[in-house]
Amino acid sequence: YFIQSNLRNRLMGVSSSSSSGGAGVANAALVGSPHSGIPVDPVPYTGPAIEYRVIQVEGTVSASFDGSASSNIDDKMPLLAQQYAEYFQLGTFFRLPYQASRKGMMSARVAYQGIFLRPAVFVPSPESWQLQVHQTTLSLNDLTHGSVFGMRSLNTAPNAAGLTNIFNIVGAQADLGGRLLCVESTCSRNRTGFVSMDFGVNLFFNMPLHPNPQKFTTIAFCTSMQVARSFGHVSCNWDINGPLAGYLNQGWKLVDINLPQHEAGLTQQGNKRNHMSLVPLQLSVIWFFEKDQARIAANDMTPLYQVTVVNVDVHVSVGFTGSSSNLNITSLIKEMGDKGWSVVSVLDTPAAQQTGMMAMKCTVSVFFQRPLVAAPPPYMGAPPQEMGAAGAPPLPPGVLPSGAEEYTAAPDPTKS
Repeated sequence: YFIQSNLRNRLMGVSSSSSSGGAGVANAALVGSPHSGIPVDPVPYTGPAIEYRVIQVEGTVSASFDGSASSNIDDKMPLLAQQYAEYFQLGTFFRLPYQASRKGMMSARVAYQGIFLRPAVFVPSPESWQLQVHQTTLSLNDLTHGSVFGMRSLNTAPNAAGLTNIFNIVGAQADLGGRLLCVESTCSRNRTGFVSMDFGVNLFFNMPLHPNPQKFTTIAFCTSMQVARSFGHVSCNWDINGPLAGYLNQGWKLVDINLPQHEAGLTQQGNKRNHMSLVPLQLSVIWFFEKDQARIAANDMTPLYQVTVVNVDVHVSVGFTGSSSNLNITSLIKEMGDKGWSVVSVLDTPAAQQTGMMAMKCTVSVFFQRPLVAAPPPYMGAPPQEMGAAGAPPLPPGVLPSGAEEYTAAPDPTKS
């Protein structure tokens, strides 16, 4: 079935002569996945700390012989929505990469995680929200070059028409005060033609329950990711700082980042087709940002947020009944939450390195965001205080305050 096949194809895409095992991988999840260093604040962050709650649910993906697939996790949505009763709000929802087990000839069980957050110290707010989920499709053009049977590249890109369904839903919810939280793959996909494919996505929204909510505008744009393959290694080259700097410096807030081709499984197929080729594969990265409509109308460009990314190493093992990974970012998000960072996106990237015959190490990029807080002025010491009544001018030398008597020490009889 297609999930297990894609995982094996991904291993073929990073094939090498190494035969070392993956000993110790299973226990790594107990202490959290290794990751790159977290940012160090020159001065302690004075904004609110964030408390996290992670909810994991399972779903089933069913595949067909024509390459299409379908999934449904609607019955898990009430559990996610219940977290709002305790003032948690969804930060992101994603499928755990490479967590799949066979559930029949043409189906598999996969795992999802919802990461919820709230201020560590409760602050009463007139705002109240509820979680809503809308299902739709994102269209991709599966355009191949060269011989049909000897494909040297796989170029797929979302076009304006492919994003129409998403923008129609986002716009309708924005008119009601709704705010997009994340765009996540449902694992569903359907080939609509010889060179085109649709794959299902869930759009998660915060919908207001309070009157007169602020309204936000959401924008999306695409950048490219270059993927290069060599024996035993897949590397990714993409510009992160450019898009973030361009929009954060104009007062926008990052909402989500999406790799549609990779989430749809097309990257893994591409790896199989090109595992003997070093031709780079170009993928589309879709960035979502939002901004208060009132600030847009006022042409307010004041930056309000900062973003950072932490790369997490994920060890993957593939067997005949499925695959498993040791992704565990619970300790990471707690440490980041103590410094005020809110998780925005958990992005599985194509970057990988083979560590055994049926094992590899992959990279997951976790994006965090927090409000900018103005640093307090340096402490210069207490100002000098004048003696006298509060608010009164200083008294002239030799003049006592009203009601005070001059004190004169008595003479010392032991001294002449």
